[in-house]
Amino acid sequence: MAPSRGAGGIVIFSGGSAANSLVDIFESIRRTRSCPLSYIIPISDNGGSTSELIRVFGGPGIGDVRSRLVRLIPTHPYSAEREAISRLLSHRLSGNDGRNARGEWSEIVDGTSTMWRGISSAKKELLRSFFNLVNLEILKRSRPPTSTFDFRSASIGNLFLTGARLFSGSFESAIYLLSAICGIPDEEVRVIPSINSNFSHHIAAELEDGSVIVGQNSISHPVSMLGKTRGGTVATTEDRRFIPTPNGEVVLGTKGDAEIEGLRLGETMEDEQLAQEEEEVEEQEDAHPPFTLPTLRTSNIAFTKDAGELAELPARINRLYYVNSFGQEILPPANPRAVHAVQSAQTIIYSIGSLFTSIVPNLVLRGMGEAMRRSHATAKILILNGCLDREVGPESGEKRFTAVDFIDALVKAGEQSRGIAWLARPHASTELETTDSETEMAGHRSIFSRPALQRAKSDGLMLTNKGYERTQLLPPPMLASAMPSRTPSPGTSPERSATAMPVTHNSSWSSSKPSSIYKHYVTHLIHLPNSDGTPYVDSELLSTQYGVKSVRVYGRRNENGLGMLYDPRALRGAIEAIIGARGNAHANSSESEDRPKTFERGRRNTVER
Repeated sequence: MAPSRGAGGIVIFSGGSAANSLVDIFESIRRTRSCPLSYIIPISDNGGSTSELIRVFGGPGIGDVRSRLVRLIPTHPYSAEREAISRLLSHRLSGNDGRNARGEWSEIVDGTSTMWRGISSAKKELLRSFFNLVNLEILKRSRPPTSTFDFRSASIGNLFLTGARLFSGSFESAIYLLSAICGIPDEEVRVIPSINSNFSHHIAAELEDGSVIVGQNSISHPVSMLGKTRGGTVATTEDRRFIPTPNGEVVLGTKGDAEIEGLRLGETMEDEQLAQEEEEVEEQEDAHPPFTLPTLRTSNIAFTKDAGELAELPARINRLYYVNSFGQEILPPANPRAVHAVQSAQTIIYSIGSLFTSIVPNLVLRGMGEAMRRSHATAKILILNGCLDREVGPESGEKRFTAVDFIDALVKAGEQSRGIAWLARPHASTELETTDSETEMAGHRSIFSRPALQRAKSDGLMLTNKGYERTQLLPPPMLASAMPSRTPSPGTSPERSATAMPVTHNSSWSSSKPSSIYKHYVTHLIHLPNSDGTPYVDSELLSTQYGVKSVRVYGRRNENGLGMLYDPRALRGAIEAIIGARGNAHANSSESEDRPKTFERGRRNTVER
């Protein structure tokens, strides 16, 4: 029986590749409950082949959406054509040589590639029509030799979605078309971009030391590659050399005499600078407005996700927010479809994935915090990551992220979308003077200042060097997109801001009674056993001080990296026990740490010590 489109269902907040491993688990639970399943996915990705599409065409970051759509192509009953389409749309062109990648793309556009085998003529010509459209647009935007499209590692699915978006003028229409071609039942499973827009939306992370990192790729896995040759070969830091010539000039060269960034051995740095400026002018004529931040114009095709090769962040991320192309902070509205899905959902799940670049970008959007508070969901489940990545660093000492920090980040993001600065619960007992008889103040975490979100209230609280003081809040401001940049200067502490936002406080910090704010965002936590590489979980603290019930499940070591991986059967059992196999969530559906064997007994994949 097909679920009703208006019926409450399951909502998954997730990013791209990490959560793909859980798609089968979520689908199994959806079938058991006979309800719709909605994936809400951010469009702030600017890494990989997506970055090249954004550089040339503008538009949303489509990589994570495409990844989920391809993963959702039905495999039962078996269809050779669907399998062939999945193989085509998930295919990536050559990542080592630009000429080979362009040649491979030409064969796909011409219809002569072996990738077309198994696809019927009707669907082949339909797909090719959009490939031809995007190929024509690429040629129209080409400005050789300074600005050409780089096909290295290009995703065929990304190119199709771009062509469909350019044709229809709607990103959601492109998603619907791909779903229809691939046989994804829209009435059962939906992929909803968190922002419904044809424009690029970038994120920035403000660190606790006041510095700011702009762009998702720079936050999670900054590009270590510096350039490319005209032939498409990437040059690393070790390859680039500044070489003195006999006449005293300094030129840029490489070990293999490769041509990097259009500069031949023997050409001067002045020649390279002129070529670079010319290229930037050409780029700005197309996808990017004038004065666009340089970090948002770069192509991030080559990057690594290997945690061992990534440097730790210099400080924790204090908050994440959206910026326009000039680096000014904005507050874009959430997709109305995403807001409706959240409000009507029976269950909300935060999937595994990067906390600050996959999950939080969905929550900080205007309207999403209110939707979470008004949601009918009786269970809001956080599936805790099995490892700690760069975004939740630094990893040393007391700064190491715990389950409490993950929950605090989600609550803070939701309240931020409501225009409210939220003070997290202190990790240690702290006594501060209170200036409000109805509010007990504690903790010392910084609050942020955003004039674009000020509300018309007669009084409020501001954090200064002297502590908490009463202060007059500013009147409602103009539109966020028209506000001047609020990006803090490096080394400037957010506490020194001259304005303040309304502040949400926990009125029970000094008591054992849990705060009511957490139930709006997280009610249950599913996690792996505490071990090296996994975020630490204090179940008693979560239960007594946060009102969050925790469920521990078995897993196995991650042989390809740090931390652990979930056992699919154990994870599914934990989710079903929390929400109820028939959709009736109940208070006793989860088990705390003192009764972990409920979901561990009988599992073959036990924890490896």
